[in-house]
Amino acid sequence: MRYYQRFWQFGKKVRIMLGLLGVLLLLGCENSLDSIKDRRILHIGISKATPPFGYVDSRGEFAGLEVLLGKKLAKDLLGDESRVSFQAITQELAYKLLESGELDIVLASSFAIAENPHALISSTPYMYANISVLGKSSQPKGIQELAASAVLVRQDSIAAAYFASNYPTITLQTCLDLRECLASFVREENTYFADSDMIITALARQNPSFVISVPALGDPYPIAPLLKSSSTSLHNWLDKEITILHKEGFLKQAFSSALQSYDDEQSLR
Repeated sequence: MRYYQRFWQFGKKVRIMLGLLGVLLLLGCENSLDSIKDRRILHIGISKATPPFGYVDSRGEFAGLEVLLGKKLAKDLLGDESRVSFQAITQELAYKLLESGELDIVLASSFAIAENPHALISSTPYMYANISVLGKSSQPKGIQELAASAVLVRQDSIAAAYFASNYPTITLQTCLDLRECLASFVREENTYFADSDMIITALARQNPSFVISVPALGDPYPIAPLLKSSSTSLHNWLDKEITILHKEGFLKQAFSSALQSYDDEQSLR
């Protein structure tokens, strides 16, 4: 009888410990607002080599709009803009790291996420963009001219998804990233490059031989933070925070600053 009582009490303690461990694991995986405040660091995924949104500058540091926004989120949430850890990511890595809890938020601007099968959710958009097409000054302008040419698009980008759905007869040439697309665009005469109007504008400003062949295609699409659907408290805070930043004019100012910084960066090279 005593043996049974001791065994039962031991089993009860084990059950309590396992229950507490389960709660701790759940809180850690939830990326809740309280867990972020407790660890005093915000983990954010940003675009890889995609100026003026996210890229590595000449000093080897992350720069761009997503970095400015990430620092602002850290400052407003944790009181210090340095309490943020950035990681440059691909779309596949974004899904994986969000689901594992290694990232709290993804700010990467160019992922086509509308039909992703993962347990993820978008917050309030921090910007809206259009798809634009970059050409060379020697090429004719207009959407009708693209039928006889190849259009470069980044893999998994919103532009790639848009053209595949709306212009299936236009030949698409897929690149891994912006650098590869730009190199192919410069090297190959009869090609255009389609991407976000903000990226296209930045590239056109840098090179007088580049022109915007098609300023806008389709409806504006949202650029929004991405996070786990279970991160309810973080999601609610982020929705309110983005709304406030819109009202204060921070996001418009941050984009202008990111664009100017990229211009300055290129002029030094």
